[in-house]
Amino acid sequence: MLAFASPRCYIRTKLSETKPYMKKLLTAICIIASTLLILDSFQAGPALVMFLMLGIIPGTSTSLEPGAMLQIIALIAGFTLSRIALAAFVGFMSNPSNAQRA
Repeated sequence: MLAFASPRCYIRTKLSETKPYMKKLLTAICIIASTLLILDSFQAGPALVMFLMLGIIPGTSTSLEPGAMLQIIALIAGFTLSRIALAAFVGFMSNPSNAQRA
């Protein structure tokens, strides 16, 4: 008789043998998906759009003046652009070949 490999002949991998970044990636994907589902159930997307476009404060019937909204958006844009510029500067200075030229 000839011996053939049966379908039960396979390599078993334990969960501890899998790559650790896959576990972290799967955990991050699950957390992000859960957060998006929770925010969607609270109608956070439309509330944020109404706040940014019209100044309507979520959960109330009051709205902000256009000047106040302009100040808030300018402040948020300033923080965002400063973080981007700082990250670019730190990345530029951390490279030794670029630091010598500066």
